[in-house]
Amino acid sequence: MSPYTLPTYYLKKNRLWLVCLCASLLLSACGGQSDNNTENSLTAGTITQAPQNNYSSNCISNFNQWSPSPEKPAIQLLGNKVELLEMGETYIESGALASDEQDGDLTTSIVIVGAEELTTTTQGDHMIRYEVTDSDGNSALPIYRIVRVFKDTPPSGSKRLFSEVDSVMEYWEHLPTFLGDDPNRLYPLVVYAHGWSTSKEFETSSRAALLDTLPIVQIIKTGEWDNSLPMVVVTPQRCWSSVDQYQMDALNTFINWMVRNYPIDEKRIYLTGLSNGAWVTWEYLRAYPNVIAAAAPIAGYGDHTQVCTHKHVPLWAFNAVDDPTTHYPNVVNMVSNLLNCGVGRYPPKLTIFENGGHIISDDIYNLNFLNLGLPEYDIYDQSIFEWFLEHERH
Repeated sequence: MSPYTLPTYYLKKNRLWLVCLCASLLLSACGGQSDNNTENSLTAGTITQAPQNNYSSNCISNFNQWSPSPEKPAIQLLGNKVELLEMGETYIESGALASDEQDGDLTTSIVIVGAEELTTTTQGDHMIRYEVTDSDGNSALPIYRIVRVFKDTPPSGSKRLFSEVDSVMEYWEHLPTFLGDDPNRLYPLVVYAHGWSTSKEFETSSRAALLDTLPIVQIIKTGEWDNSLPMVVVTPQRCWSSVDQYQMDALNTFINWMVRNYPIDEKRIYLTGLSNGAWVTWEYLRAYPNVIAAAAPIAGYGDHTQVCTHKHVPLWAFNAVDDPTTHYPNVVNMVSNLLNCGVGRYPPKLTIFENGGHIISDDIYNLNFLNLGLPEYDIYDQSIFEWFLEHERH
């Protein structure tokens, strides 16, 4: 496929968009970045400390506590990582083992958090945490067991706050209804990067309430989600909405945390996002090009000069001609540059819808836009999630 170019009619038409005002509150309403957003410039290298800004109090100061180290004790679960219980059934704790190079067996020192409070009188997916500290004060990386309590089918989703989990970001999760049926099965992970106005700088409830408004969350909650999809879906909430290296490091730490604590197939981790979340998608691929098996940025773009770093990652980008926030020629430019990198096995795909505005993710995820798209580009001819499943990281 030759590099994408702008259709002739675009060059002849008047501008098709109303540019969102640059003020951040209006950007919040738009849900994404403007084409001139200088806040999204990235710095090279790894940043472990949160930048000093007005939102640092909402953020983890550094990520070192989630890093494996030979000095830290190790914990190993006994029993299944996911336990299934019918409502009213008694939960029986299987326990865990712990050891340390210096102290030896630390099993009797394990602290189990959440087991005593677990109730099976109502449906829910519960997290049991296992912690241990050695004599030098080194704490193990906590590990979790998921206990699913249900009557007919498990719940469609759960919100995970810092009061329950020690992850670097709070998040909303969807687990496949059949997760746990096979204790040895691993599942693909879909990470959804939210838009501009969902970060903690706009959060006032302290309950991550804004996550409930996300398109992919609403689709799952309303039953539009295909429950046959064998995917764990998570929506981590970022500290602020500008995209920097710190946020990329935070997202990478979060993904590693998910792999450690959920039955995740590391070769099938997928990333998608809308607007500012699409920028996150592009930039995470740049910063960590060997983690994601396939990506789908929607109505957003990144640094077009850096795309060759992730030319091996299958990518499908989306935008609408009448998008008032993300001008679709910028997305065309991103994919065209990616094609010029000399990609081989999986050339990037690009779908441009004639109409839809900025928030097109709903109609993409729930298949309302299936078989649509300008013929100059790729037609949206299959579910993006089924397309994800065709790819694994090599």
